[in-house]
Amino acid sequence: MIRVKLSLDIAKGLSYLHQLKIIHRDLHSNNIVINQVHSCDQLEFIAKITDFGSAINEEDDDINDKTGVIGQIPFTDPQYLNNPKHYRKNMKSDIYSLGVILWEISSSKAPFENFMADSRGEFRDLCLTFEIINDYRERHTLFTPENFVKLSRQCWDNDPNKRPDIKTVIDDLNSIFAGLPQVLERNATIGQ
Repeated sequence: MIRVKLSLDIAKGLSYLHQLKIIHRDLHSNNIVINQVHSCDQLEFIAKITDFGSAINEEDDDINDKTGVIGQIPFTDPQYLNNPKHYRKNMKSDIYSLGVILWEISSSKAPFENFMADSRGEFRDLCLTFEIINDYRERHTLFTPENFVKLSRQCWDNDPNKRPDIKTVIDDLNSIFAGLPQVLERNATIGQ
């Protein structure tokens, strides 16, 4: 339940940015903070997006991505990895990054941490870039809800036109989240 709630927090934060026509361009798990909020007897966790150093306004023509790869390779839009001089990151690039974050939240692992585990540095990065461009993705862990798997796969599709918009992501996460408390309440009742 907490994983879906944190995913929803991140998606809502991204929605707010996109409503303001802001593209984050460097969305990854290191740019997400989780705050603890204590209220009465409850402890709540809230995920928030940070680090807007690479963010741009969607309508700003003066800013481009031609200065080199922005962001961590596992979270970077494959279209950009394939053609950084001519492909400008956009809102669908943020959706791709969100899809990788959703996978990371569901698996509790860093993406591609086992890819060429014996190699580090530029060679590994080059090989990983090539694999991502060619549609290589991490497998979902066992017991990840199928609708969560489907959503993250849609978000990290190689084709930006097949990625959902942020409203669809939020709607899907809300549907997933809405189904969870009933299961938890049933389990809590059984234990009493």
